Amino acid sequence: MDPVRLDKPLAPSPVVAAGALAFATNLILGLVKLWAGRGAGSTALVADAFDTLADGLKGAVVLGGLLIARRPPDHDHPYGHGKAESLAALVVGVLVAGAGVQIGWQALEALRQPEPLPPGAVALAAALLSVGVKGGLAAVLLRVGRQHRSPALEASGRDARADAVASLGVFAGVLGARLGWPGLDPLVGLVIALLVLRTGVAVTRGAVDELMDRVADPELIHRLTQAARSVGGCLAVEEIHPRPMGPYLVVDLVIGVPAHLTVQEGDRVAHRVEAAIRRGCPEVAQVMVHVNPVETHPSCLETVP
Repeated sequence: MDPVRLDKPLAPSPVVAAGALAFATNLILGLVKLWAGRGAGSTALVADAFDTLADGLKGAVVLGGLLIARRPPDHDHPYGHGKAESLAALVVGVLVAGAGVQIGWQALEALRQPEPLPPGAVALAAALLSVGVKGGLAAVLLRVGRQHRSPALEASGRDARADAVASLGVFAGVLGARLGWPGLDPLVGLVIALLVLRTGVAVTRGAVDELMDRVADPELIHRLTQAARSVGGCLAVEEIHPRPMGPYLVVDLVIGVPAHLTVQEGDRVAHRVEAAIRRGCPEVAQVMVHVNPVETHPSCLETVP
């Protein structure tokens, strides 16, 4: 993976292509399931269809966020537009949670007033189709999202994975209703609602953490610290704060250099630290280094573990 830079727009492919694929797939699949669910009289499949159509709307939000996030910095946004991905993920999370509440309400209504006839066989075929399509879409979105550090795409992938499990539940509910357990179909719809709500809460929490610059995981901090300490003249890493900016990171750190160095020599050390961090962590797009003088006595040295 090549290092990224804030002064250049990020390549739109394959991240944007994956976002467009998710949008189109959810729209088409949602319409197919809605037609099959209403025709077959399946409450669970209709609920699943509306969830998939909502995924199409979320896909449009994600696609917009991906396109905005890949713009280069400008006068008003010196750190770039990467946070647009986190905002898109936040919108997705809220919409997913809202869909979970709506699906749950519909399932409760169906439990109080169950359908007099079992769902038609076409509902079984539509549910199986949804399992395969959603499972494949989830695999693509998660792989591309993790490879390119896209929080919005990963959020869509997690949503698609939950949908695949939900569609499997729809299949079981429809099958049970056709075998003589009419209450199973809306019960499955209620379980789907809980799964969707859980996914929405998890996605929302992750997006909020990124927008609020929550402290990075210790493994990342260790990698960044080791890269900085590998530079000759860097005696200590006193502070280090990596912040996510969508698909990349911005790192602020304070290093200690020998107190006898001139300002020019300390600046050279800072530039070498920046280069070392970029080499060791290609996802880092910008490094801000502050230099402090440090006495060379060992007892004065402090490092981040």
